[in-house]
Amino acid sequence: MYPGSNALIYSADKGGNEIDHLYLLEERGKTTDLTPGENNKVSFFKWSEDKKSMFYISNVRDPKYFDVYKMNIGEWIPTLFYENKYGLNVDDISDDEKNTGHIQNHHDQ
Repeated sequence: MYPGSNALIYSADKGGNEIDHLYLLEERGKTTDLTPGENNKVSFFKWSEDKKSMFYISNVRDPKYFDVYKMNIGEWIPTLFYENKYGLNVDDISDDEKNTGHIQNHHDQ
């Protein structure tokens, strides 16, 4: 459920294509794809501290990297919050939304 509502936000793919999107399931049963697109993968990240927005990660801008987007509840319009230019994984966002923590994966070759 998203804060202050009986609606539900969930993640699912279509027909096993492994391309997850975020969906809004309203109390009356209507479902809306909040993150439409053909090949972009999406995953819920966290709620904002004030519970008025959610953050999610998506590779819609560049299939190689997952950026962080912010979406206000009720408006459902995404804004780019963090552009991932270096292949880092965002681990956390500060409560005041001014800082992000990152993890860099190292692979042995």
